[in-house]
Amino acid sequence: MHVALVSAGGGGQRIIAMPGFVECLCESAVILADGTFLPVPAGLQAYQLLTLHTVSMGQHYHHVVALMENRRQHLYRAVLQKVWELAGNLQPETVVSDYEPALQGALWEVTDAPLQGCYCHFLQALVKRARQKHVPMRLVRLYAMLATIHITSRHCCRRSARMYLEVPVNDAYHPYFRDYWMDRIRPETFSV
Repeated sequence: MHVALVSAGGGGQRIIAMPGFVECLCESAVILADGTFLPVPAGLQAYQLLTLHTVSMGQHYHHVVALMENRRQHLYRAVLQKVWELAGNLQPETVVSDYEPALQGALWEVTDAPLQGCYCHFLQALVKRARQKHVPMRLVRLYAMLATIHITSRHCCRRSARMYLEVPVNDAYHPYFRDYWMDRIRPETFSV
């Protein structure tokens, strides 16, 4: 096991890399990055775990875990730069992450690989908003299908929702999808 400490902005992040992580990350065309809060052990001075993992034969392999003190972009960048350095300047074909702006920003700074949003996180966000707005799940499923259609603009979103999926545009839900997913996140990031 390889352990590295990274300091950035007064915070120290601990990076734990599993044996063979360099070969596994370098051989993988897709690297997945995700920050999660639930598994942080009690008593540690850590806000979240940042994991870098790959998928091989249907199994997820967590090669790198970083104990993060907060979710700031400069801390993510410092951790990712150290991992890229230890691995000999990774060149994945794609990096998949959740939609956290600080993590995505750091990934854009560290790698030239295209960044793809995680479809699971996309669905979680759609369902969460639908529950808040009391929107039927059948409508959410139709909006979720928009991620499988190549959509290039905000204007196409409403048209695509009607033409391709016959989605009845919901006044409580559509503005959220349009403003957040189409304008802020952008279709090229959430489309699968």
